[in-house]
Amino acid sequence: DTYLKRYDISNLDTLTSRAFIEGVDYRNYAVANAYSFQDLRSGVDDDQIPVILPDLRYEWQSDAGDYGGRYTVDASMVALTRDEGTDTRRLAVNGGWQLPYIGPMGNIYRVRAELQGLVYWLDAQPIPGSASSVNDSGTYGRLVPALTFDWRWPLVRQIGNVRQVLEPIAGIVLTPYSGSNALIPNEDSQDVEFDTTNLFETNRFPGLDRWDGGPRFNYGVRTGLYWPEAGYGEFFIGQSIRNGEDYEFDDGSGLRTQVSDIVMSTNLAPNKYFDLLWRARLDPRGMNLRRNEIIAGAGPDAFRVNVSYAKLDDTQFQGSTGDREAVQLQGNLRISKYWTATAAHLQDLGEDGGSLYTNLGLRYTDECFDLLLFADTSYFRNRDIQPETTFGFRFRLANLN
Repeated sequence: DTYLKRYDISNLDTLTSRAFIEGVDYRNYAVANAYSFQDLRSGVDDDQIPVILPDLRYEWQSDAGDYGGRYTVDASMVALTRDEGTDTRRLAVNGGWQLPYIGPMGNIYRVRAELQGLVYWLDAQPIPGSASSVNDSGTYGRLVPALTFDWRWPLVRQIGNVRQVLEPIAGIVLTPYSGSNALIPNEDSQDVEFDTTNLFETNRFPGLDRWDGGPRFNYGVRTGLYWPEAGYGEFFIGQSIRNGEDYEFDDGSGLRTQVSDIVMSTNLAPNKYFDLLWRARLDPRGMNLRRNEIIAGAGPDAFRVNVSYAKLDDTQFQGSTGDREAVQLQGNLRISKYWTATAAHLQDLGEDGGSLYTNLGLRYTDECFDLLLFADTSYFRNRDIQPETTFGFRFRLANLN
């Protein structure tokens, strides 16, 4: 299990093997997958990790009608088989229709109606509230309609060479709470990441096994400045309000309570020498940041410094004993046309934190090959892996990758 980390080949915790065939035809997409996994973490039983065969998916979208409306169909069939645990077979079909409209004042509207249907065939599924040895086998289904109405109004004005954009956005989702069944296993919707990218999605769960039910109102505002030579700065803030609490979401997801967490993001690139991305999630009840991430880079190509910072509070992780906070510094110095010096350091900023990783390197790259001389110090402990410093080199022929 520790082979890849011991020899600095990879930091992956799970190895994935995938065989697939896919095709794209105009607006249509189809793929057939098969997956198997090997978990390298301590205490994980591989017999309980599923083999996915098959995983079939098909997506279809019609041409625009007379008024711009489109029909969509998303269909999938997946089978999960385990040596120990629940075997799942799932058939899912989601049919939808959406109509965009641009008003005379520049208002942009979108109406979408959809109907999702799922059927599960389960073997050896534990019954909630019963002893672990009590299992159930059977067929279960779910049928959920949803109606979505989105509105946004991009307001633009020119101030000299700078273009300013202010865009209020709002959306209403009408869907019932009857989207989940306790007997249906949660295979693909466990890791919920609520941020600015999925605030206006009909279903904020990443998969199909759980449904983001209940009527809700989503709103936000995006503002931006854009100037010549591709410089820009953008900011977005938004929130969601639902009819009541949704216990399908964990406490730390930011979506369980009636009023959601506030999600924010900033993307700033005034010129080619500096860029910054900031993403955050704020608990409106205690006004504390549940998630805070910063990625920044400064300097020309000849000398570039990058900083990454992340802090996640303990509600993000089940069974967590505290917040997680870390910062990574990385720099590149181009000595000449072919030679570059690199350095990186990762630091845990938690109460019991400390240095996690330090790297120094000297790289030579030309049209034929790439040579890296490096010194790595790892403070990581995992079974037979102990903190150590490694000196070495890597050689790669460019034409053979």
